[in-house]
Amino acid sequence: MLHDCSARAFWLLGPHKKSSLHSQSGLVINRRIMAAARRGAVVGDFARGWEKSDFMNTAPTWWSRDLDEVRKHFLGLVGKHLLQDKAAILGALQFAEKVHEKQQRKGDGGPYIVHPLRVAISLIEELGYEDSPNLAELVKAALLHDTLEDGPCKPAALRRFGVRVVALVQSATRRRGEERGPEGDQLHSSYLERIQKAGEQAVVLKLADKIDNVRDAVWPPRPEKRRLYVRESIQVYLPLARSLANPKLVATLVKPLRQAVEGHLRDPLVLADATTRAALLREFDCQPGTDSYFDSLVVQRVLFAEATRRELSHR
Repeated sequence: MLHDCSARAFWLLGPHKKSSLHSQSGLVINRRIMAAARRGAVVGDFARGWEKSDFMNTAPTWWSRDLDEVRKHFLGLVGKHLLQDKAAILGALQFAEKVHEKQQRKGDGGPYIVHPLRVAISLIEELGYEDSPNLAELVKAALLHDTLEDGPCKPAALRRFGVRVVALVQSATRRRGEERGPEGDQLHSSYLERIQKAGEQAVVLKLADKIDNVRDAVWPPRPEKRRLYVRESIQVYLPLARSLANPKLVATLVKPLRQAVEGHLRDPLVLADATTRAALLREFDCQPGTDSYFDSLVVQRVLFAEATRRELSHR
């Protein structure tokens, strides 16, 4: 996974600009970066080496941002695994579509409903619940899981879908004072402790939500959002998955979350954050060397760009 990308990094910097590089305090400095930083350029402009395809290679084949494709796949799974509950599930889908009809996903601007649909598909197809007697409840909760937090909906409006569905949706909904902080979610926060107390299904629903958000995190324009998702996945959500008592379920949950995080291992804007980089190294047991992507010129130029901007902002 962590192969030598120094050739790509050298191409990014440009062999014709080799004479403009020199070293200071262990960082590779490029005069073009310094000039751009003084102009206030965005740090992301210095990291055009990774491609969006790098983020997609760890996602399952069904994962897509195309609503029609995702909806068609979901309906096929419902027909295969949940035929007896199809009417109730389609009712939950129609309700969620109505609540989210004017909302868009941050980043790519796609229809918001594609996210709940992908979370529901993940529960059926990859998280081991396809034969569970509780699958219909979980799928309905997945479709509705953002209707209280991100929509104008009240819990009473969800009662038609069942008491357990309402409880699951409420467990995933942040209450006042439970907002994500600048460092992301914390394992012992009141929000996650409440989810753990709500039981295994509530934890699985939250992890399915997190897995999809990490897969989709390439699109938010702010690198801080990608860093936050990756960091909290490793430091908070993988431990949350491993806290469950069922070893088989733990393995089933950990695998797609780790794969989603792996999709960001070549993002220099994520790796430039020391805390996130250290967490990745520990989780994936990496031993970066002089030729690894962690130490490549691409990452180093991002580090320097950020350091330069911080220094200039204090002048």
